[in-house]
Amino acid sequence: MMVFQDVVRTGVRVRSKAIARYRILSGARLWCVLVAAGVLIYIAVCGYVYNLSRERHQLMVQRNELRKEYLFLRSQCEALRNPLRIHKQAKAHGMVLLTKPQAVASAPVVLAQRN
Repeated sequence: MMVFQDVVRTGVRVRSKAIARYRILSGARLWCVLVAAGVLIYIAVCGYVYNLSRERHQLMVQRNELRKEYLFLRSQCEALRNPLRIHKQAKAHGMVLLTKPQAVASAPVVLAQRN
């Protein structure tokens, strides 16, 4: 009976319960903080990966558009170099094709002499 009264008077048992409760709560708080930090890190990583995938998709779309434009310009360039196309355009506009380089230099002189 005396031991119990001493414990009640000094509050050792109450203090030990409070310490145990504090340790449990601090452990729970620590776990909550760790879980919250983990969730925040997970959300940040997911956002980063999402932005990377979105940027990759935009680059792929841009690459496809540039490829289409390149192929279009290449086909136009090939069409411009095509001799048959050049002859067709010349005939359509009533032009005479000059095959010799000297004819190009003499043509203005000949025209000037005729006038």
